[in-house]
Amino acid sequence: MKYYIGVDGGGTKTAFALFDENKKMLETVTGPGSNHENLEEGFDAASEIIWNGLNELCTKAGIPRPRHEGGKYRIPQLLLCRLPG
Repeated sequence: MKYYIGVDGGGTKTAFALFDENKKMLETVTGPGSNHENLEEGFDAASEIIWNGLNELCTKAGIPRPRHEGGKYRIPQLLLCRLPG
């Protein structure tokens, strides 16, 4: 089965949603804001917030968590996409 993740990162919160192939929402997670302009450490802090949210979402859903391999992030069976709206 393939999964899809939507991420909405803003100044006050970052929302994550996991969907199946039929566009059914399976899990959601909310974390702190990930707007790099609001964070003292900029893009590094924003990417850490997003990475932690992805890990939490996958763990909550019981699917393989993302992993770091050879300088690249790998997320088994997932396609990251931006949701319209």
